[in-house]
Amino acid sequence: MQTAINFLHTFAQVLIYLFIFAIFVRAAASWFVRDYHGRMMGFLVDVTEPILGPLRRVIPTGLGVDFSPMIAIAVLYVLGQFLG
Repeated sequence: MQTAINFLHTFAQVLIYLFIFAIFVRAAASWFVRDYHGRMMGFLVDVTEPILGPLRRVIPTGLGVDFSPMIAIAVLYVLGQFLG
């Protein structure tokens, strides 16, 4: 039983850090890529939008800057550290 709990714990941590990586790549690529219909950007948008979309509705943009990726990364990082 303990092995299954350890596996789920590790799986959750890896999933959180993969989300952080996906959000970072999407934010960095948004400076260079304007076509969000490509295969890679479409995948990143599909994966990260369930996290970033609700944050965008709550957090106002400051001077045209979208702070939702930074806040999502910070929250996910704290959650990952809490699990660790």
